[in-house]
Amino acid sequence: MVKTRFVCGDVLIHAGDITNKGTVEEFRNSAQWIREADFEVKIVIAGNHDAPLDKELYKGHTKFFHGKKVVNSDECLDLISAGGITYLDHTSKTIRLKRKNGPKTMFKVFGSARHPTNAFGWNSPFGYPANSPDDARKWWSQIPSDADVVVTHTPAKNHLDLTTHHGNIGCEYLRQALWSVRPRLSICGHVHEARGYERVIWDVDDTKPGTFGEISTTVGTLPPRESKKMSRVDLTGKTYPRLANEGPKDPARSETCFINAAILATHYPHAGGRKFNAPIVIDIDLPLDDEQEPDQN
Repeated sequence: MVKTRFVCGDVLIHAGDITNKGTVEEFRNSAQWIREADFEVKIVIAGNHDAPLDKELYKGHTKFFHGKKVVNSDECLDLISAGGITYLDHTSKTIRLKRKNGPKTMFKVFGSARHPTNAFGWNSPFGYPANSPDDARKWWSQIPSDADVVVTHTPAKNHLDLTTHHGNIGCEYLRQALWSVRPRLSICGHVHEARGYERVIWDVDDTKPGTFGEISTTVGTLPPRESKKMSRVDLTGKTYPRLANEGPKDPARSETCFINAAILATHYPHAGGRKFNAPIVIDIDLPLDDEQEPDQN
């Protein structure tokens, strides 16, 4: 993992590949870096490089990943889920921002490392067969219908998933699940060369059930990799139109912002050396937490 420098903020989201080779030392270093980041909440999921966190698969194939030096999965999990880090393993959590002078807002987030695989077969951590619709539907039907934010390692099909050599490798059944849930944000990584953001308007016409349609996709613009400008996505209406989504209680919610937040800009074998992207900063309005009293000035 690259120890990227951040501005401070309310929520840090890491969309997987906490490590490169899945060693305890990498997990320890990454966990320390995340804990020290100046954010009230830190949300993390695994990726296909984080093999020990897929305990069942790793237990059967330790030699493939690490030879004779077996890594303790429980130790890795303890490192990445302690010290204020929220680790999501195909699970969800309601987040309440409580820091003094903070926004005092709340949201529900779902996170999963599951991804379609055919390149690596059985030894891809958190993978399911790309040619098995039943497996994909099983996993993605479990996204809560009231999720505000969905964090996955894999992109959805045709949204920030275009690779240099293998076409679009995102999951169509994740895309269909997102059509149904319509979260405010869908955040992913995995496809390094597809980093960026898109705003999707869903076709939610009740007279066309099962079509999973989209009305439009607006591709956002971020500063070039060499720029020192912040990669900011404004969904509040200050500089760009406000996101047309007031959350799961809004029957008219029709828009999701897709973000591929990959930091590593190149893919193996990294011809010409590894290159890196800046983190993406998202400005978004979230509902106030009615259980909290506002700060007294």
